[in-house]
Amino acid sequence: MRDNLNLIGKKLATYYEIEEKIGEGGMGSIYRGLDIGLKRHVAVKVLSAALANDRNYVGRFVQEARSLAKLKHPNLMQIYYVGQEEGLFFFVTEFIEGCTLAEKIRKQGRLGVGEALTVFGKVLSALHEVHLQGMIHRDIKPANIMLEHNERVVLMDFGLAKDEDSQGFTSAGVVVGTPEYMSPEQAQGETVDVRTDIYSLAIMLYQMLSGRLPFSGKSAIDVLRQQCDDAPAPISTVVPETPRTLEQILAVALDKDKEKRYHDLPSFAQALATVVETAELKELAMKSGVPGSLATEVIQSDALLTKKQRPAPKRLAPKLVAGAAVAAAAVILLLAAPKLFSRKPPKETTPPEAEDWTPKPGYTLSAEEREAAPRFIVILKTGGKQYPLETIQEGKQGLVYVYRDGTETKKAHEHEVAGFFQGPVK
Repeated sequence: MRDNLNLIGKKLATYYEIEEKIGEGGMGSIYRGLDIGLKRHVAVKVLSAALANDRNYVGRFVQEARSLAKLKHPNLMQIYYVGQEEGLFFFVTEFIEGCTLAEKIRKQGRLGVGEALTVFGKVLSALHEVHLQGMIHRDIKPANIMLEHNERVVLMDFGLAKDEDSQGFTSAGVVVGTPEYMSPEQAQGETVDVRTDIYSLAIMLYQMLSGRLPFSGKSAIDVLRQQCDDAPAPISTVVPETPRTLEQILAVALDKDKEKRYHDLPSFAQALATVVETAELKELAMKSGVPGSLATEVIQSDALLTKKQRPAPKRLAPKLVAGAAVAAAAVILLLAAPKLFSRKPPKETTPPEAEDWTPKPGYTLSAEEREAAPRFIVILKTGGKQYPLETIQEGKQGLVYVYRDGTETKKAHEHEVAGFFQGPVK
């Protein structure tokens, strides 16, 4: 989020002088600073002024700092200070010189198997410590992996991390993450656990090995549908020399059904160590309670089947996302909890499932549909507001959606509508 704050030269908490802006994220900006007392560079993350009065964003920002403070691992970032000053919320961490894994892939293209698994093993080792502390990262992606010049690998950005047993600052019906790396259950707003991070890790490993994402599209909605319904192309179709065992491992980790994925990182590492036994993978594999390796078994996964062999995709209940994805940053996506009509409405007034619905002028909800608890909802781009749909009319500039807010009838032009779903107004 872009801020117009001019913090260059400003001192925070007396000891930290802001020198240069080095990046922007979904919740604020990152600066290189100087620890005046210790004469070392630090990174200063500052919450956007536009979000400073939103308790959910402030809570998530402080939660990120506290999550980092809980963790101690050579492949995790150290935090030095968190504070508030003159309306600014900020925290200070170690400064890492290098590039992100995303930048490396963009510049170099795909990584060799040995190099990829060496980096990946260090990420797994760091994330295992996160899981041991009862946290789920929820935003694993190359942009959140720093590669230091001394070959140290650092897992970053805990802004979306949550304790496994808590709801954190995410409301019911709100999904967080980056669509290209989100698991099916995360995309559907369901409960997440360590297997959600394993799916995201597998997406990242696929990208490291092939130089491309298994799922991409023109919109967040398109990508999330693929995450839920489509099997990725087997990586051997992109990189033919990929070891068969590694392809099988990816197939397990990318299974749409989380019950069929590796149940924890040690079992994932144990499988990967049969391909390349790096120090980190070997150490983590020793913590696995699973005898043998799943990678040595014959695995029949959707990810390894040809298009003709694959079963027809199991259509999930209609849910659509409001808002667009930002590829470089995690985005917050609104999703409706699906509810089907208890009584089928008349055929002539019932639109197709929301995911296939292209609104046509003249469509009007029946009185029964308007009165029913589940309703067809219009989601507006501005503020993500939601309204029960009354009718769709032809306007001079295209389709006009007429809906009701209490007793007041309002209009929304086509370009203002972000999506539709079935369910009660949130």
